[in-house]
Amino acid sequence: MEEVSRDSIDYSRESIEYSRESFEASRESLDINRPAKAPKHYVSIDQLFENNKQWAAKQTARHPNFFKELAQQQKPQILWIGCSDARVPSNQIIKLKPGQVFTHRNIANVVTHTDLNCLSVLSYAVEVLKVKHIIICGHYGCGGVIAAEGNKQYGLIDNWLRHIKDVYNNNREALEAHTGKDRTNLLVELNVARSVANVCNTTIVQNAWANGQELDVQGWAYSIEDGRIRSLGLNISGTKQLDDIFVFENLINQTVIEGHDARYTTLNISKTKDEEEREHLIEQLDHINHDTCPLTRIAPSSRSQDK
Repeated sequence: MEEVSRDSIDYSRESIEYSRESFEASRESLDINRPAKAPKHYVSIDQLFENNKQWAAKQTARHPNFFKELAQQQKPQILWIGCSDARVPSNQIIKLKPGQVFTHRNIANVVTHTDLNCLSVLSYAVEVLKVKHIIICGHYGCGGVIAAEGNKQYGLIDNWLRHIKDVYNNNREALEAHTGKDRTNLLVELNVARSVANVCNTTIVQNAWANGQELDVQGWAYSIEDGRIRSLGLNISGTKQLDDIFVFENLINQTVIEGHDARYTTLNISKTKDEEEREHLIEQLDHINHDTCPLTRIAPSSRSQDK
């Protein structure tokens, strides 16, 4: 009787082990409670928290009052409007610390007059933080710009990319004089130029100029391939550099402008009621180096506007 009971127990144990093995096999086949196979550069959420802990400790070790001082104030002098691309971190590429750059990012650094998100950031930066520089920075090889060049349908984002397609359509002749990478990079620059114009055409920026606030708007392009920023020759600091149609009646002729540059014709801002100044701009146009003008540049690699 005792032997039978022992055999029964052994049999039961074997059955349990078999059931357990079957369950494990089933779970593996169904991937139940198993993490997905990690990509090559996968970082887990837990690792992110650990990274943050290490970073905070390192900052405190270097500067014991770093976070206390950072928490007390936010007085950046720069509003950065850039692309959401993870390879273009604003603070790092211009070597500034946290708290020194107020940042807005979206797909392909597009600024439109109907984007309340971007306009709210712009309003806060200009009217509350009193930034001195607004930088619209695109980057060569931008995925959003490349997508806008083609005819493939992506979904909701197609509505956003339409803004870049409009830039292409408005500059078709200049763009189609180039091919491949050169054309894409030229569209990157023209897209930045359009966003610079749209920022300048807001009442937010124009009112700041009318009130004597020190403020300029610049257009840049960043190269992921070499880590360098290129100035596109767009540095707008007042309403006299804008097309008259976009300047509000109460703000016309209220701001004194210095440093007109004929390259601003890229943005249609060379118009002026002053005939003498108009002639001066036309004279400047005759001396422009085509390699430095976004509309007529032949090859991105030939740019001499590196900062």
